[in-house]
Amino acid sequence: MGTVVAAPILVAEPASAAAASDWNPGYIVSDANFYDGTALSAPGVQNFLQTRNSGCSTGWVCILNYTQDTPSMPGTAYCSPMTGNSGESAASIIARVGAACNISQKTLLVLLEKEQGLISSHSPSASAWAHATGFNCPDTAPCNPAYAGFFYQVYYGARQLQVYRAFPGSFNYKARAVNNILYSPNSACGSSPVYIANDATAALYIYTPYQPNAAALANMYGIGDGCSSYGNRNFWRLWSDWFGSPTGPPIVLAQLTGTSNVYLVASGRRYLFPSADMLAQYASFGSPVAMTQTQLNSYPDGGAVQRGLVSTDGSAWLIDGGWRFHFVSCQQIVDFGMSCVGLPVISSSILNSKLVSAGDLRSLVMLPDRSKWLMQNGVRHEVPDPSVLAPYGIGPQVSGLTNFSIGPLQLGPPMVGPGLFTNGAGNFSTVGGNGLTYTLPPGSAAGSLGSSAYRIQPESYVRLPSITGVLPTRVASNGRTFILSDGGWLEVAASTYGGTSRFTAMPSLAWTGLPVASQQFGAHFIRERSNAQIMLASGGYIQPVATSSVSWLASTFGVNPTIWLAANGGLAGIDSMFPQPYTLVRVTGTQDQYLVAGAQRYPIPAGLVSLYAPLGPVQDITQAQLDAYSQRPAAQRAVKVTDTSSYLIDSGKRYRFTGCAQVADFGMNCDQLPLVDLAQLSKLGNGGTLQALSQLADGSVWLMQGGQRRQTPDASVLAPFGIPSTTTVVSNELLAGRPVGPPVLGAGPVTDGLSHYRAVGGAGAFDLAPAAVAGTVGSKAKSLQPASFALVPSKGTMPLRATADGRFFVSIDGGWLEVSAGTYGAQSVFTAVPSQAWTGLSVVGSQFSPHFVRERSSQQVFLASGGSLSKVPNVDTLNWIVRTYGVASYVWVASDGALAGLNIIG
Repeated sequence: MGTVVAAPILVAEPASAAAASDWNPGYIVSDANFYDGTALSAPGVQNFLQTRNSGCSTGWVCILNYTQDTPSMPGTAYCSPMTGNSGESAASIIARVGAACNISQKTLLVLLEKEQGLISSHSPSASAWAHATGFNCPDTAPCNPAYAGFFYQVYYGARQLQVYRAFPGSFNYKARAVNNILYSPNSACGSSPVYIANDATAALYIYTPYQPNAAALANMYGIGDGCSSYGNRNFWRLWSDWFGSPTGPPIVLAQLTGTSNVYLVASGRRYLFPSADMLAQYASFGSPVAMTQTQLNSYPDGGAVQRGLVSTDGSAWLIDGGWRFHFVSCQQIVDFGMSCVGLPVISSSILNSKLVSAGDLRSLVMLPDRSKWLMQNGVRHEVPDPSVLAPYGIGPQVSGLTNFSIGPLQLGPPMVGPGLFTNGAGNFSTVGGNGLTYTLPPGSAAGSLGSSAYRIQPESYVRLPSITGVLPTRVASNGRTFILSDGGWLEVAASTYGGTSRFTAMPSLAWTGLPVASQQFGAHFIRERSNAQIMLASGGYIQPVATSSVSWLASTFGVNPTIWLAANGGLAGIDSMFPQPYTLVRVTGTQDQYLVAGAQRYPIPAGLVSLYAPLGPVQDITQAQLDAYSQRPAAQRAVKVTDTSSYLIDSGKRYRFTGCAQVADFGMNCDQLPLVDLAQLSKLGNGGTLQALSQLADGSVWLMQGGQRRQTPDASVLAPFGIPSTTTVVSNELLAGRPVGPPVLGAGPVTDGLSHYRAVGGAGAFDLAPAAVAGTVGSKAKSLQPASFALVPSKGTMPLRATADGRFFVSIDGGWLEVSAGTYGAQSVFTAVPSQAWTGLSVVGSQFSPHFVRERSSQQVFLASGGSLSKVPNVDTLNWIVRTYGVASYVWVASDGALAGLNIIG
């Protein structure tokens, strides 16, 4: 192919001429340079043409102003499909064909010049246009008219170069082998053996099957002798003159001669480094190549280098500190202050070799000072507590970046939930659940409270919500009352301190900016931080007590011996009272016992006599004396004391109810409880506040609600309702008489311990097949007692491949693997389930691109891609796929049967 012995293109030597000493007949151009369809964009080609052709002769069409209507071309194994255009320029044709066939636009430009001189010609002939690349123009026969015309010549010429590479054994010249190559079509001129080092050089010899002799090399820009050929010499010379060494690495960094300006050369454009800091991020790309202004002008101006790049495989990356972080979406690029359109495009091979991949860029980034930040639409927000982002699907995982990566972004307000924050300079502010912000009173953060504050950057601190005022030391909000103490709020009963009027009313949830350090709804000891005097708070009053009296008072009256430390001023304006006795009685000569409280008697059932025995001794009285007391319902396992608080009695201890609602949850009524003396009740061991959750000796945890006991295998599901996970250990007898209610469950699998499993999600419970629980799903299932499990009705069996809410899942070891329907065939291969039904199992991973998978009981690995499962015969094949196509090497383990019915290849 090509006109190989016609007079060579005669040009003036450039300032930096190609030297014959650099010529290597076996390595004319590198594969990286030759097969690079992203080398130049259409504007880049047009700019180059304008630097190489001063203009068309009058009345002539030359490369600068050539246009034609181009046909659509179907996709083949060698070129991707192309859509036809009307009035398409030569520059656009060259750029699009190069991209479609993955042949460098530089290759095509050099080919057009060496074959017909079209790049430099001001008045090319019709024949030159018809045979632009010399494709299908053999040396011994006329050109094939079926391939005549500029577009067809460029397209089929580029396509043919890929054909050579695809069938290396079908042509006379072979890469990575010694080939005997003639100097001229005249065999009498001789030949010499040449080791062809690569595919690109082999392609040039197949296209133009001669090498230059010594005479042609001696006159690099002119004519040799009668045995000289010039095609491959001219290809090498033109490339060297126009683009630098054809065998050197593609130019990535270029410095304008005589200046400090450095450019990134990518996707046929030049991008100026705006600062030394930005240039330092690209240090691994090596030293910049010196280029003249004319050479740089052949690349259109792309603006300033940013922190993002796109590789030729379509993935986008953040460049930082010698690492590359994969942008997972266009929005993430926008969040980092860049546009998804217009980022420089770099060869994947270059990018992979120069920068180490740090994987996907997380939503949260962490700087060297360990501060965490979230980027949103070009604004950076400090996030001291990542858990506030969980409701929005943003996890706590971070990508570690340098300050440079986000420094230029605009600073926005920090993203905070309720909490205490400090700027590290002695200033503290609390943000409540309603967004209101208060400063702490002076000195109140001196203890453990201050050390628990989130430290944020001073510039973020000043962007917290506007200050509402100074936080009061006693507050009332949402029906609760608090005293500011060391460690946070001490929640108390308003009656202990004289009523709600002694507390400053605050808006709903304003108090939630500080933790509730503890709750003390009965009498307790307390003092202010700067005052050593201990006070007993009880019945609306505070009384000074000696330190030596604390233990006696605690043991005698059941007061918690802890001495709470209030903020200075926390007890200002507060003023003591004590309870009354009660008695256990029976009629002389009988066994029936009564609890006597005031003017009322409560029969004690025989089964509870031992429960009340510690409150004795039992006093014998006459029947007449007993009749003087009003008959009340039988005593239960609970009593009231004179400060109106109620207590549960169990196993020799008393447990304080948090209120009448909790009494009702245990199936009792506050109004029917005996009123007893706290001093007598103190004979029972103090079990503290009765927690919302009760725990039995077998370890099972139960929520008492409406008189029923509801098994609660995972107490954390109650946190959103303000119910802590702490438990009170109670006797089996206490709960045995309460009916079993539906268990309290969050999303996840449960089991009755008898090989039955159900996944509880947003659409109810579904039975799990044995294959679905063979792995960690089964081992992590929450255990329920059979009676509780029976109250979790099943809506059917969960399929091993499911779809709902526009998402698609495959059952794997651990839960769900979320996939795209197209990867496995279509939506039809997934069984539709109700909305949110899938939430009963964890989504342990997501793979929306090709990936490896096998079933649990099989070692056969498949590549899931394009709607089919292709068998991967061995590890070597798997590794080849990973290297060649960038598929992650991880093999997902699916439940047995999860791949059944899919289209399997191989």
